Amino acid sequence: MELIRQGLSARKDLISATVGFTQDDAALNLFIEDICGALCWAAAIQMDGGFKAANKIIATLEAVEKDPSIINAGHVEPEALGMIASQYQLADETPGTYWFDVYQDDGAQHELDLLQFKRAALRARILMETQVTKGRPKKIILDILGEKLRDLFLRYNDDATRHSIASDGEVAQIEAGPYFEFCKTVIAALNEFFARLPSSYAAKPVSPAQVARTRRIAPDRTLNT
Repeated sequence: MELIRQGLSARKDLISATVGFTQDDAALNLFIEDICGALCWAAAIQMDGGFKAANKIIATLEAVEKDPSIINAGHVEPEALGMIASQYQLADETPGTYWFDVYQDDGAQHELDLLQFKRAALRARILMETQVTKGRPKKIILDILGEKLRDLFLRYNDDATRHSIASDGEVAQIEAGPYFEFCKTVIAALNEFFARLPSSYAAKPVSPAQVARTRRIAPDRTLNT
């Protein structure tokens, strides 16, 4: 995903300005690497299959609940793995804080806890089933970007609100605010990457406005089994 990293590096000063970054250049480079990780995660899901039907993802989540060790054999498809990672907890921290542990790669900070992995699959399944029941399942990429970019922005800001302002003589509304500008800046690098993919990937541009409007999914504190 070097193209995404290059796109972010080219926007380094703009990213710093939209976030209100005040630390040194080394810290900014690390921050950009974290942004790159979130974008590459979303890109990998698109490249590994895009948006599969919700019932297929639910079936995979149910399989993980029955036998979480299937992760070790690489039998969890990326869409389901992304949902599990967004709900993964080691203790009482915000769900998804240690999402990289789920992928068991060089970015992992802890050994994967299979019991917590199972619990995360349960939370993800309930979430998916609720969305399907309501008839409006969310796209996994929007969930990932909405969660991760908000968390990154909040490292250096007290809130991540966005608002709409009138445009074209108050006929239309457009998104505005520092958080939206941050989303627009970094997602441009992801969309440039998608534009270079072969048409077989069917990688459509991601809307910064939709990402900025994506709300954090509150954890269900009753799920303690």
